[in-house]
Amino acid sequence: MKMRRGGHLLMRGVVVAGMALVVVMPIRGQAATRQEVKEMVVQEAMRQDVPSTLALAVAKVGSDFQGLAQSKQDAQGVMQLPPNLVERLMVRVTDLSQDQLQRPQVNIRYGVTYLKLLLKQYGENWEKALLHYLSGERPDRVSGGMVLEKEQETVLSMLRWEKRYRDQMSVWQAATGVEVEKLTEQVSVLSRDLRAAREQSRVEDEDWYAPPPSMRGRRGPPGHRHGFRGRGSHPHPPPPPHWRGGAAGDAADFWYGSGLKGGRAGMQWN
Repeated sequence: MKMRRGGHLLMRGVVVAGMALVVVMPIRGQAATRQEVKEMVVQEAMRQDVPSTLALAVAKVGSDFQGLAQSKQDAQGVMQLPPNLVERLMVRVTDLSQDQLQRPQVNIRYGVTYLKLLLKQYGENWEKALLHYLSGERPDRVSGGMVLEKEQETVLSMLRWEKRYRDQMSVWQAATGVEVEKLTEQVSVLSRDLRAAREQSRVEDEDWYAPPPSMRGRRGPPGHRHGFRGRGSHPHPPPPPHWRGGAAGDAADFWYGSGLKGGRAGMQWN
């Protein structure tokens, strides 16, 4: 189907906005949680100056913040990108794959960009913008100009969720005097830093337990933790500094209050 000039410009805006993310965003080792997906939606909406409550509503109704969601109409991902938009993206964006479009960061970037351009096109008429978003086409071109009842119901559901999110933000802001979107941004940064700190702690633990190079591949004293055979009363090393008084209470209790049994078979409680 031949696109008019307006459609070309709209598509070009979506493509340009999403290309950089596809190139630089690494593939995550595990699926994002619903809370992480919500944070991604808010951050991207704030970055593009799109009402975060509306972006959240689209993701809520479309996928319930599930990264691998796919509808019966083949809409994809967190933001439920319509299939005709996906087809055009696959043609226009080099090396863009279906797997990449399922990744929450990429899907959200394209979805929020598409929503932003539609809001601009329809002069902040959210209902028309959402109808276009769901179908991937202008409302007056869908089904001979007739809006499908199911699409209309979906739009009304999105608008209800948007109002709910907006009311929640208003109540919180009135009670705390803090702008909720700024607070959400700060919480997102803290959550990201906490995840990074946990990963660094895991790496430090592995490094701390590793035997020195001179002992690798050799048998050491009885009872040594690093895979050496034998039973004994080899003294425990002190716990790592980041365990002391920290959240890893079970691990700290193990070091302070127990001995080791066995060797390569592993550690057991006394």
